[in-house]
Amino acid sequence: MTTATATQARPTTGALGEQLLTLMRALDSAEDQTLARWDGAYGDAQEALIKLLGTQRWPRGMAMEAINYAMTQGVTLREAMYANQTG
Repeated sequence: MTTATATQARPTTGALGEQLLTLMRALDSAEDQTLARWDGAYGDAQEALIKLLGTQRWPRGMAMEAINYAMTQGVTLREAMYANQTG
């Protein structure tokens, strides 16, 4: 792993969250459906996203609801988090 240089943009927490969500979507639709299992790569990616949201003071339950909403509705993580907050 390399460190970012002064000219290289460092990813924001939001950008990393969207990348994890994109990974979850790819795993969910992968040809090898063993990747989409909760006890496999999909579950690991989801857990990483829950932990990332935890750094932003999102409780585990709310994070899981937002992730589920984003996955089922096809929206961005930011949109799902907003929807989760506003009901």
